[in-house]
Amino acid sequence: MNNTSRDFISLKYRKIFKHNLTGGWVEEQLLSSGKVSDKFGYSTSQTPDAKKLVIGAPYTSSEAGMVYFYSRSKASDMFQVAEENLSGFEKNDHLGMSVSIALDGSRFSVGLPGRGQEQGDQFGSVIVCEIDENDDTGTFLLPSNEIYGESNQNFGTSVALNANGTVVVVGVPSAGIVRSFT
Repeated sequence: MNNTSRDFISLKYRKIFKHNLTGGWVEEQLLSSGKVSDKFGYSTSQTPDAKKLVIGAPYTSSEAGMVYFYSRSKASDMFQVAEENLSGFEKNDHLGMSVSIALDGSRFSVGLPGRGQEQGDQFGSVIVCEIDENDDTGTFLLPSNEIYGESNQNFGTSVALNANGTVVVVGVPSAGIVRSFT
């Protein structure tokens, strides 16, 4: 990417556009999970340099959800999906309802606002994954723990990470609050 272009993700169509600042938007790449019903593209987040991209599909696999991690190939300058992606734990977790990647690309956070619904107590949760910087295939490491919300609050409906991924902010709209964790 050079200084005369910017990238933009179209949530509705899951297309990647590049703006050359003189002639408008040009489609650069189309990404898809292949199924309309999984709501691929419901949430997206990319690094400012447009080299890493996280896409949520919260209605995949009985609404357990899935998150896809992409990194730009050095050879083709196109996004390549990681060999492994993150899947929800249980039915109705809605993993990927919200995603956020740190500006430095070191971590990404994922909301699971439906977590616990199968046990009758929809508390919701958030996980933060570290990205392996030494692996060009876009490998990420699973989190060591999960941050849980309180009973029936849909914790994780929205998430945001700070620049280096050391602080995660979590939206809890059903309680009318936002919580921050370090």
